[in-house]
Amino acid sequence: MAKRMNALEAKKIVSDVFSQIKAASSVADLNRIIESDHPDGAVKGLQKTRMSPTKYPKLDFVLTKTEIDDMKRKGQLTEEGALSVELSSQSLSPLEKLLYAVLWKNGDLGKEKHIVDGVSSVNSDQAAKNSGLVFFQFGKHLADRNEPIIDQHVLRAFALYLCPPEKKDEISRIQSKSISKDYPALTVAYKDWLVSDELRGELKECRDYVFAIDKVLFALGKAIKLGRNSE
Repeated sequence: MAKRMNALEAKKIVSDVFSQIKAASSVADLNRIIESDHPDGAVKGLQKTRMSPTKYPKLDFVLTKTEIDDMKRKGQLTEEGALSVELSSQSLSPLEKLLYAVLWKNGDLGKEKHIVDGVSSVNSDQAAKNSGLVFFQFGKHLADRNEPIIDQHVLRAFALYLCPPEKKDEISRIQSKSISKDYPALTVAYKDWLVSDELRGELKECRDYVFAIDKVLFALGKAIKLGRNSE
């Protein structure tokens, strides 16, 4: 079993990958970061930890506030944004039945409210509750592709990017422990960074560059947490 990478190794990998992101001028450049072996050999590429294209295929649809309001009007959603408890007795398509059944079986009914809140607040300054921030931000992404998806792996990678290399204990904490309490501040900082001058102007003009960076940081953050080393 591969041992966990130490703090200095993790910080170096993160710094190198962020340097590649900041040098990228296209989505293709970003995609190559995931596909290529890491230059110093400490991580054998990020292929092992990247988003599975079958588990996380590209989302081609947009979910709008108008559609959310329409679902509320039809009684499919409550005014609070949760799926109606009477929904299963309504006339549903086979696809709707299947997707509702998956939510029910996984005990995930109720999580949709955070996504609904995100969609509904895409053009406002409404803040998410800490407990539902990831789903809230995903709702924003569904309504506006300029919004990042954000998850624990993305925020872990970004947190380590911000952490000074001399703070080894803090780096180890970011690697190995929950950083959920840091999500609100990290989310704001990450969204600001995505439109900052640290990224090349050519890249920021590319469609889907935000999602492409999300994918790189998902793989990076997951690799750091798992401590995958070259074999």
